[in-house]
Amino acid sequence: MIDRLKKILAPITFLVLISIIISCTQRTIVQNISGTWEGTVQFPGFSYRIVFVISSDKEFHAEVIFPDQSDKIFSANSIEFAYPDISLEFEQIKCNFKGSFKNAQLVGTWDQAGRSMSLNMVKVKKISTPRRPQTPQAPFPYDEEEVSFDNDEVHIVGTLTTPKNLNTFPAVILIPGVGSHERDNTFFGHRPFLVIADFLTCNGIAVLRYDERGIGSSKGDRTRATAETFAQDVRNAVAFLRSIPEVKNIGLIGHSEGGIIASLVAAQDDSLSCIIMMGTPGLNGFEYNLQFEESLSRAFGATDDEIDKKLDFQKRVLKIIMEEESNDKAAAKIDKLYLELDPSIPENNRRSAIQRFLSPWFKYNITYDPAKTLQKITCPVLALFGEKDMQVPPEGNAEAVKNALMKSGNKNYEVRIIPGENHYFQTAQTGSPEEYRLIEETISPLVLDLIYNWIHKQIK
Repeated sequence: MIDRLKKILAPITFLVLISIIISCTQRTIVQNISGTWEGTVQFPGFSYRIVFVISSDKEFHAEVIFPDQSDKIFSANSIEFAYPDISLEFEQIKCNFKGSFKNAQLVGTWDQAGRSMSLNMVKVKKISTPRRPQTPQAPFPYDEEEVSFDNDEVHIVGTLTTPKNLNTFPAVILIPGVGSHERDNTFFGHRPFLVIADFLTCNGIAVLRYDERGIGSSKGDRTRATAETFAQDVRNAVAFLRSIPEVKNIGLIGHSEGGIIASLVAAQDDSLSCIIMMGTPGLNGFEYNLQFEESLSRAFGATDDEIDKKLDFQKRVLKIIMEEESNDKAAAKIDKLYLELDPSIPENNRRSAIQRFLSPWFKYNITYDPAKTLQKITCPVLALFGEKDMQVPPEGNAEAVKNALMKSGNKNYEVRIIPGENHYFQTAQTGSPEEYRLIEETISPLVLDLIYNWIHKQIK
């Protein structure tokens, strides 16, 4: 009887043991994959960190954070995990990760903006944040409110900071440059627009900063937007400020392309009190594009021969864009140039680059001449350039802005090159974009004082 019972129970015991082993293995796998993972991707000219936060409560959940850029969290809409392989899809930001769990690391590929980059991630206890001592901390000695204004299908949301205990005050609008920017113009943990807004508002000047159309809380199509499109958003911001009884003077502060946008608005609105252009191109679009390529290539160690090849390639691409009316034909010709340059360039990367070249934004920029707009401006203009700026070098650009303003007949303008400053007006060693995240200073106090004093002078 006992022997028969042993024979019956033996396979059951074996199955129970197998089930326990599988269950323990699964728990171990879940524990291994769950947690905070950090890695770095390398874009041309700069790198930044990516963090995954993976958890499991019956089902897997994953979030991605870009701690060098902002503290915003994006949730994965699709997670596929079959040990050791994992796939994460972040539809909101059009990114995905495909990789495997190997040797206590997540090893795989990060796809973003049509570019595939290798990404190796290690588990960390917490996300490290860079030291940014200039970032203001609440409570603030001024009033702050979220505001919005509309234009057809565009809904812009931003933050307005206003001085306390003043019956009237001047106001400025902060305008970001190339790329997709939320209201603080955050990069590598720096929040320059927050720093500028805090400084100016503490000194009696109201500041409006906003999420660009299609970014953050703002709504609107960006796919066909150009500098002129963004200028219309700023015109709506000006109209909004004019509706506030306490605001008596309005100025614009634009960084990089934001300075071009400010000048487009000022050229059609002579009631503005002033504009400030920070690191803004003065050369025409064709010349500036080539200067940009050469300057950054040199900054990242390219040889003269490599730079010559890049410039030759760029000139040929620009010629196609400017002469070929059909986007399909232009795309085919540019793709052929890429394959001649380097047949190993992945198709996704080629397609992404071509899409950018043929975007309304890029085509507008390479045919745009800032001088024609600057010559129409009648309000006071301050143009600042960083001596070590490698994205908008003062060489050529400062002189072009000065010449255009001279021809305008505008007597109240100033063009200044600030020693030791980079494109973001941080005190820099080399000016290379690789330094941006390493510098603790968000914006030079000297530049903050210069901006305030110049505005104050114009509104006396």
